[in-house]
Amino acid sequence: MYHPRIKALIASNAYFKKFRKLNLIYDDKGYFIVDPMPTKNELSDFYSKINYQKGVEKDHPVKLRDIQHYNLLLETFPNFNGTKKNIVNFGAGPGGISILLNTAGHNIINVEPSKIAQYFKDNWTSIASINEINHTIDLFYASHSLEHVTDIDETIESFKKLSNKNTVYFFEVPNHNPGIKHNIDPPHTYYFSRKFFENSFNKVILCNTYLKNGKLMEEDSGDCLRFIAK
Repeated sequence: MYHPRIKALIASNAYFKKFRKLNLIYDDKGYFIVDPMPTKNELSDFYSKINYQKGVEKDHPVKLRDIQHYNLLLETFPNFNGTKKNIVNFGAGPGGISILLNTAGHNIINVEPSKIAQYFKDNWTSIASINEINHTIDLFYASHSLEHVTDIDETIESFKKLSNKNTVYFFEVPNHNPGIKHNIDPPHTYYFSRKFFENSFNKVILCNTYLKNGKLMEEDSGDCLRFIAK
């Protein structure tokens, strides 16, 4: 009998082989999208039953990227920790930055289809869907999760419906310049350029590309795109 992680890796490889047969088309909003789009149930099953089991991040939840993002958040908003905030970590994974923000005194809502550890007794909630939230949010954080959704317009609109006049949006996604040919990277469903984010929010504070080690790059040459807006 295989170890659960080995079984998950085998299932993941089979799913990725099927996923790579999809088409990749460009939308003038500023992204490439897979076609046909997998169903919500198909992706939810993959993330909850396969993807989380194959990884080791759940044993080491706080990564360098979480620390970099936390520091950037405080550099951009020096008084952020001055008052308690309601924060959504969308596609929270193992919950790395959620841990940092909870210890800073904030109320954390992890939106994650797979099981996430109950690290804290207070100010720590985990839900499967953002539709379960019925109050306003002060920070929407999404790190390498928006490229996994089935409908980005619906996702962004759900954020805005739960926002207030001071809500902050902090996103990071893989960077995909529309002028370059891209291959499908399972299980990513969207491949964003800065154009999409710059056109989706009124007050853009930061929209830069970075290497994976956090180094700021000129123009669109970085691996990742970091975006902050209000």
